[in-house]
Amino acid sequence: MKTIINSSTDPFYNLALEEYLLKYFQSNEEVFYLWRNSPSIIVGRNQNVFEEVDLREVEKAGIPIIRRISGGGAVYHDLGNLNFSFLVPYLKENLNNYQKFTEPIIRVLRKNVIPAEFYGKSDIRIGDKKISGNAQSFYQKRMIHHGTLLFDTDLDKLESFLKINDNYQSKSIRSNPSKTVNLKEYLPEDFKITDLYISLVEEIVGNLKNKLLKLTPDDIQKVKELRDQKYQTYEWNYGESPEFTLSREEPFFLKLNVKEGRIFNLDLNFPTITLDKNLEMKNSLIGHRFIEREIKEILLNLSMEENLKLKFLDNVFK
Repeated sequence: MKTIINSSTDPFYNLALEEYLLKYFQSNEEVFYLWRNSPSIIVGRNQNVFEEVDLREVEKAGIPIIRRISGGGAVYHDLGNLNFSFLVPYLKENLNNYQKFTEPIIRVLRKNVIPAEFYGKSDIRIGDKKISGNAQSFYQKRMIHHGTLLFDTDLDKLESFLKINDNYQSKSIRSNPSKTVNLKEYLPEDFKITDLYISLVEEIVGNLKNKLLKLTPDDIQKVKELRDQKYQTYEWNYGESPEFTLSREEPFFLKLNVKEGRIFNLDLNFPTITLDKNLEMKNSLIGHRFIEREIKEILLNLSMEENLKLKFLDNVFK
């Protein structure tokens, strides 16, 4: 097992790096490496961003939402969370074998007197509280297994940002909310996240002599291109959300369909305005990205009562 030193905390870059290592990196070595992200929301490949996240709170905080290539649920990352990734051959004994890849992680935690256990399909828990979620993705002859480790994450923000919106109907993969706890609660006060980093590398990689893989300048440039062309785009992060519908009967009739992150159908009837005004509002919104600040900007240019515009936004995005 070899490792890569990745000091980046840019979540866009780090998710692009994982995809690059899986699909394009010219090495047949098995790799284990650790990484951290600045505050960000990371959603699973098949999830609906609009259902999984409190978009108003996230927008207010200026937190980016990024889609990863693996399945699983939505997670909150910050510098108090340590992520681990295994890059290994795509073999039957590896695929969906979450216990295999979490076993060395649990072993390190137990060496530090943390009573961690594998739970369910893909979690690590302490008692009934989750400290790690895991997911996998594969491509041709390789696969990646990655997971989180809550060390000193802001759990209040995690709870505030990750809220399932039941107003939307879709066939997306929903997250399963769990009680969480930080590893710091079980460790001596002077035990830092860097100590956990070192413990994991020593256990899984061993002596670093001849174990370091380095990205070439060309590798890094290609990761940055993937970041810019995919991971920083609305089309990937929001537009890949499964098609969904929002229906309302009160306080006004509304049936709204969103596909590829854009409003593609809208039936609307505000009883207090004319048919022409309802039609104007409908035609103004169809085709636009389903982002509240952008919809609000469009509504500002319509000649109708302000309270109706606010009522529309609250009933669509709240």
